[in-house]
Amino acid sequence: MDSIQKYLAIFLGTVFAIFVLLYSIPWKRKLKAKKTEAPEPVGAWPFIGHLPMLFEPRIPHIVLGALADKYGPAFTIRLGVHKALVVSSWEVAKECFTTNDKVLATRPSSVAAKIMGYNYALFAFGPYGSYWREARKIAVLELLSNQRLQSLRHVRISEVSTSIKELYQLWQVNCDKANGAVLVEMKQWLSDLTLNVVVRMVARKRYFGAGAKVDDDEGRRFQKGLKDFFHLIGLFVLSDVLPFLRWIDFQGHEKAMKTTAKELDTVLGKWLEEHRQDKFIGGTKPEPDFMDVMLSILEDKKLFGYEADEVNKAMCLAMILGGADTTVVTITWTLSLLLNNPHSLKKAQDEIDTNVGKDRLVEESDIDKLVYLQAIVKETLRLYPASPLPAQHQAIEDCTVAGYHVPAGTRIITNVWKIQQDMRLWSNPCDFHPERFLTTQAKVDLRGQHFEFIPFGSGRRMCPGISFGLQVVHLTLARMLQSFDVKTPLDASVDMTESAGLTNLKATPLEVLITPRLSPKREEVEEDTTPNAEKENAEDNNHLQNPQLVARGGTVQRSPNKSRANVICGEQQQRSTTAATQEKRATSSYSRRQQHKALEVVCQEERNQFTALVDSEEDLEDDISDKDKDLFSDHEVESTQDEAIISGMGGVFRDSDGRVLLMYNGGSKKRSILYLEILGIEVGLRTAVRMGFQQLHVNSDSERAGKQ
Repeated sequence: MDSIQKYLAIFLGTVFAIFVLLYSIPWKRKLKAKKTEAPEPVGAWPFIGHLPMLFEPRIPHIVLGALADKYGPAFTIRLGVHKALVVSSWEVAKECFTTNDKVLATRPSSVAAKIMGYNYALFAFGPYGSYWREARKIAVLELLSNQRLQSLRHVRISEVSTSIKELYQLWQVNCDKANGAVLVEMKQWLSDLTLNVVVRMVARKRYFGAGAKVDDDEGRRFQKGLKDFFHLIGLFVLSDVLPFLRWIDFQGHEKAMKTTAKELDTVLGKWLEEHRQDKFIGGTKPEPDFMDVMLSILEDKKLFGYEADEVNKAMCLAMILGGADTTVVTITWTLSLLLNNPHSLKKAQDEIDTNVGKDRLVEESDIDKLVYLQAIVKETLRLYPASPLPAQHQAIEDCTVAGYHVPAGTRIITNVWKIQQDMRLWSNPCDFHPERFLTTQAKVDLRGQHFEFIPFGSGRRMCPGISFGLQVVHLTLARMLQSFDVKTPLDASVDMTESAGLTNLKATPLEVLITPRLSPKREEVEEDTTPNAEKENAEDNNHLQNPQLVARGGTVQRSPNKSRANVICGEQQQRSTTAATQEKRATSSYSRRQQHKALEVVCQEERNQFTALVDSEEDLEDDISDKDKDLFSDHEVESTQDEAIISGMGGVFRDSDGRVLLMYNGGSKKRSILYLEILGIEVGLRTAVRMGFQQLHVNSDSERAGKQ
């Protein structure tokens, strides 16, 4: 009897479970139906989805741009077993990089990043987490800070000067007496120049040209390895979307990745061993390079499971990758566009002649006056962004984008190229028209806050090396146009064919006829910039340690002679020596308390509310250490869609590169922290001063309303 009851209970329980399951299926279908998903283009293949349309020789950003015209600014494609949301408008991009910035902050796993990126230690391609935050903080604070870049300024200047001189010497030896011009393949020349710059900054090596102390063959192999890296990591690899086929590798990509990884690691390992030996020997050393800095920071300790050597090599490789190939791509396209638009070329050279002249060479300090040159670079980045399809993001959890449901694990492909050619925002978007950035789009910036123009990305994953990249691009281009007249053979149009890969490299060579514009004596003089640079660096470092702050809301700027601050309050500019002396006296002490007081009076503007570029208090707390979380207890944050209003004391500050420096005052606690929202890191006052945040700007509600 008991056994019958037992089996009867099991039977009834099973029937009930089946009934509940069958009853719940329609409800699940209804709930799923309510979650609208982005449209999907027709033509997907079984198993591999839309992948065939992205294989070479097709150019993926152009293919996806054409699909956006048909399916809208947000649509879904299937990449094997994965879904990807393709973003093709500034509105959707803004939603991704503000409202959903944290949710979409991670990267999908990839064979390329695992093999060539030291098992994701290459933070640009690694997942979002503790290691990524620490690695990015090191890059921003130690390797790419304003002070570090300024201390290595002489490297940029000397390399550009030497390369221009070598170009002139090439002309002297090979010039055609008939037309006085010499044919030069510019892509290779630019590649040698930029690699010399970044490798000197990373490891004090010079591979190419006069004064090279390294085997040229090693340099060429390393250069080829970098080129192969960018090509391979930008491909849509079948094993990434169909992992069960990885063992076949019938495309041969994984084999090529292993070869490239070994080639790059051999060179990086050699550098690291040399630096470790130099550190052991000791003695007087020049300005520390990036590898020296990394050795000092890591001290052979593991970083979130990664060996110190792995992290060092990965970080240095990241600096080289970020500073070399993208710079070559940008300058190559800029010259190509200028050669196809001679009137713009002449206008740029006339601007240089007017503001600099022909009696001296262009310096970095002259670039601010060359507004048309800057507009040319912006227009080039709009038409030919270095990364038209930046590294993919991935949804950490379910979210909503453009009204569509985006499940966790969905990949996000941002078509920067398509966004920057939106005819709703750009008149004649396919035309090269630099003047637009001096007129209708004069206020559009490229640092991630104007989502119609994001060549360097936006949000947490935005490129941290914008300042360095632009410094090299502007100086190289200005020196080139000042020193030489350029034209194509037979005045033919430049072939503007693009190539596939992470970076948008010109598919064909750029052959240019060069003729000197400056006098032979001027061209023959090689600048010995190092002593002057070191002297100027010392002055700059001293200035950064003694920031000149204004005692009222306004902007603080350095005068050209760096002797004092020029204070701008509203429309009036105060330049009195007495005021400068008082400001210097007010900030002469390096104590946290006095620096805090100085910043406090800067941000105080009748105790108005200030606009902070953050999503919410919770979002801020996630990115700072636990010991500082109590600082937020005194603040009331009213969360809005993509910004928060900080009540009472607080302020938003921007440095000369447009980065946001946000100060919270801890009230009675007499403590404060500085949060760099765009960079996603938290620093103390002394660190901020060391980074070079000497130009601060208070952005009040009233000012914001006026701009709107």
